[in-house]
Amino acid sequence: MRWPLDHIFVSAEFRLIAIKLGQDINSDHLPTYAKLSFEPEKAAEQQPEKPSEKQLKNAKEQAERVQL
Repeated sequence: MRWPLDHIFVSAEFRLIAIKLGQDINSDHLPTYAKLSFEPEKAAEQQPEKPSEKQLKNAKEQAERVQL
């Protein structure tokens, strides 16, 4: 079974133009290519929405179950 375990982290000043996975290299990781554009004037547009009360409640309940 496979799931994405590799990530590319960038700050809000960058925009994603393209992303591709490379060929299997006999590893549990795949080569990843990202083409980015530096656009600091648009950083505010990429701020995530604040979570709803329902989402916050759900996250809190999940965290409490993990602590038990």
